[in-house]
Amino acid sequence: MADVSIKNLPEASQINLNDFLIVEGETGTNILKFSNFIIGQENTSFQPLLSSHTNSINFNRTLLANLSSTTLTLSSYFESTSRGVALGGDVLHTLSGVGIGTTDVAEKLTVLGNISASGSLSAIGSDYNYLGNRLGVGTTAPSHLIHIHGDGANGELALERSSGTKMLFQAQASLGRLGTTTNDKLQFTTNDTGRLTIDTSGRIGIGTSSPHTTLHIGGSGSFSMAEATEHPVDPAANTEAFFYIKADKFIIKFNDSGTVRYKYMVLSGDHVTWVQTLTSP
Repeated sequence: MADVSIKNLPEASQINLNDFLIVEGETGTNILKFSNFIIGQENTSFQPLLSSHTNSINFNRTLLANLSSTTLTLSSYFESTSRGVALGGDVLHTLSGVGIGTTDVAEKLTVLGNISASGSLSAIGSDYNYLGNRLGVGTTAPSHLIHIHGDGANGELALERSSGTKMLFQAQASLGRLGTTTNDKLQFTTNDTGRLTIDTSGRIGIGTSSPHTTLHIGGSGSFSMAEATEHPVDPAANTEAFFYIKADKFIIKFNDSGTVRYKYMVLSGDHVTWVQTLTSP
């Protein structure tokens, strides 16, 4: 290096890397190369600031190391699928679905095996929800496509409109019940036409939606009777009568103030006269 006059050196307005720094002290003049921000204890611009944050730097360095380890561990639990986005020769992987017990992820969540939930389960959205096998409500072993098990309201299947009309299907001890909880008729339809109607008073209409009597057959029609034995129970006194056909006779069984009487007409031949007897013909 050529000789220079220290006395005639220009004042520096800035310091750049690889510049030289001239320090004059009691031991003489020293020339230091400015190659980094830490050039000795005489550096009052950087060393004190850096040293005052040594604890924080070490602490954060530990946190970063722990985070890196945790991230590597967590990444081993996920299998990412390639989206084919090249970045400098590498492939960007994103998690498009989660598979539990399977690597064949067909949906956002695909589970191979059974699922249990101790809380509520809800599915929201406009898409369809479907099951591929039997559905059990109140039972873990459904024996039918839809199997509801329980007592009282817990054993009912309810169909309800927003207007409040509700139809209930309920299995009781010795019968099955179908009905409504509101003041509405129960109607069975075919081809979108009412065929059988039960009104709120219990009247039954066949071919009419407004039955006027206990059994009302509307429109043109008929009913048929097959041969049967005598009704095993006597009719109530003065209020009931049973009708049936036996052999060639049309028989009416009536309770006349405690005396059971039979009136019948022979249907074969030209008989048109009613006959009365106290025993079944």
